[in-house]
Parts: sequence; C-alpha cells; structure tokens
Amino acid sequence: ETYTLSREYEEHATVESACKDIMVKEENNNIIFNASIILGEKFLSPWYSPVTEKNREIVKNKGILERIVQLLQAHSTDNLLISALLHVAVKYNETDKAREDFAEAGLVPLIYDHCLKQETREDFLLSSAITILWGYVEYEEVQIKAVEAGVLKNLISRDYEVIPQHETVDFLLFCVAGVTFNCASNYTCRSTLIKDGAFDFLMKTYNRDSLNFLMKYFCCISMAYLCSSEDDGTVESNSLINIPSAMVIVKKFLETMNVDEVSSLEEKFSFAWKTIIPFYKLTQSKLSLFRWLGMFCLTQLASRACNHKIFRKEELIQFVAAFQWDLDVNIRNLAKKFAGYFPVECASPPPLFCLVRSFVRNYP
Repeated sequence: ETYTLSREYEEHATVESACKDIMVKEENNNIIFNASIILGEKFLSPWYSPVTEKNREIVKNKGILERIVQLLQAHSTDNLLISALLHVAVKYNETDKAREDFAEAGLVPLIYDHCLKQETREDFLLSSAITILWGYVEYEEVQIKAVEAGVLKNLISRDYEVIPQHETVDFLLFCVAGVTFNCASNYTCRSTLIKDGAFDFLMKTYNRDSLNFLMKYFCCISMAYLCSSEDDGTVESNSLINIPSAMVIVKKFLETMNVDEVSSLEEKFSFAWKTIIPFYKLTQSKLSLFRWLGMFCLTQLASRACNHKIFRKEELIQFVAAFQWDLDVNIRNLAKKFAGYFPVECASPPPLFCLVRSFVRNYP
C-alpha cells in the first residue's frame, strides 16, 4: 500500500489532533500514517526538550502506546505503515521511563519479531526496529532474551551489502554493533554470541572505513569482552575468536586516540549509561592490554559529569583510583587522570581493601 505525506496536515496538526487521528476507530491508514510521522518529527523531537517531555505525557495519557502496539499487530504486512508507527516509538523511547512505558504496552516482543524477519531491504522498518532494540538491550533481561531467541544471530549474520544506499548500510551496522556491544557486556551472553559469529561480525565492522568512529570504539570494547570470556569461565576454547587480531586493533586504538576525543563524541551523540560495572570488569582481565582498555573506558566515562552519579552509586571510585599504583604505566597514568575528576573522594589514598581487591582482580 502507498501513502502520501500531506503538507496541509502537517501545518494544522497539534499533538492532540495527531493522537486523535491515531486513535480513531474507523481506520484510515493514510491519516494514521501522516499522524504518526508528524507526531514523531514535530512533537517528539528534540528528545531533551521540556516541550517534548510534556508531549510524551500527552501521548502516554491518550493511550497511544497501546494503540501503536495494537496497530503493529493488526497490520503486520504493511511495511510503510509499520515504519511510521515504529518511527513514533523511536522518537518516544529516548528516556528510561519512556522505554519502560512502551515495554509495558507490549512493544518488545514485536521488536524481536521485526528483527528476526529474514528479508533485508532498503527501508526504514529495519533500521527503526534495530534502533528500538538497541535502547532495550541496556536491560539485562532483554540482553539474555534477545541472544537466546536468536535475534542477535540473525542481525549479525545478515548481508547488509545488498542494500544499495551506502549510508543506510553504515547506519544499520552502527546500530547492530551497538546492540552487540550491550549484549557482550553481559558475561552470560558471551558464549552464545561467540558461537553465533559475533567476533567475526565485530572484526569486519571495525575494518569498515566508513563506519562511525565511536562505533569502532565500541567494537574494540565488544571484542575485548568476548576475548575475556575465558576469564569468566563462559567458553571452553577460543577457537571462534582471534585474540591476537583483537589485541592488534585494541593496541592501535589506545595508541592513537585519547579520552577527550571519545568523550566529545559520546557527548555529541548523547550517550547515557545505566551501569559502569561491565567497563570496570575489563580491568580484571588476564590480558594487560584489555585492562588498559578498561581503564581508558573508565577514565573517559569519568570525564563526563553526567556519569559521576553512577560511579558513586555503584561505589567504584575508590576501586578505580587504586589503579594509580598499578604496575602498568599506561593504567597508572589513566588512573591519575581519573582521580582528578573526583578530587574529594580521591584526596587521600584508597582504603587497603580497595587496593587489594583491584590487584587480585576479583570484583564481584
């Protein structure tokens, strides 16, 4: 089915009228299509605006989240309409609370289904579904479910090169690498990810010249997570991963990039984190290079004030500061920079138990 975007509709639409048109029982798919596009672009953007936050409340209170889930189920073969409906979810789901609201409405299983569809076409549907999934795989239960259900296996094994638009391929790989990164941070998912070919996917994605640099950074971290799986006892062998190749990539990255460059990119893309512990656990790896990468990540995260609350909540500051006495000079230097971001907590040497725990590398 084809739809027409109406300039006149856009000019006269309000958030209330768009919600009303989506809710109308006598379904006019062209109106629903227009209302969904306008709702996402005009009333749910930019995501950080106080006006947008007010509009989110209106959308929720009008029952639009449940209605969109209902329409997605009812029009499972209408890809254009589905794309417009998912567009609302992409724009709405920019905060933790918003994602939780849509999850309660039943969105997540439908996102699994769309990510499991085999056809790869140049359309907005696939990129929207993966973008939404990326937001949800910050949650441990979704990480586990997505990996167990084969969602990750399907995404990393797709042939994205059949898509004619180069920029679309880059964006899709950007999103899939992000989803893989979140799942690889969960040690219980790593064995399955390795068997599903995640390491090869990350290696190929990293070597793609046109890929966003920030995602190359996350590819580095993901490969280090997978290569450190043996530390967690989650894999029996490393036959499906190439640790030397990963170490070459990570070493080159650490030698050419600095904390401030990565931080400015995270700031630009408005990255926010729910937990920092997976980054800390890299510092517990048996491989010193991955410990260096872990310390780089922690220092980079500490350089952004928005992450300080998480460091304090998870009681990591003193443990990380203890690396100022590490044997590796690269780790020591980064730890000193890290301590500078927490002048109060790091005014004195860390307690002895923090020093001991950092050196025996057995953080819970």
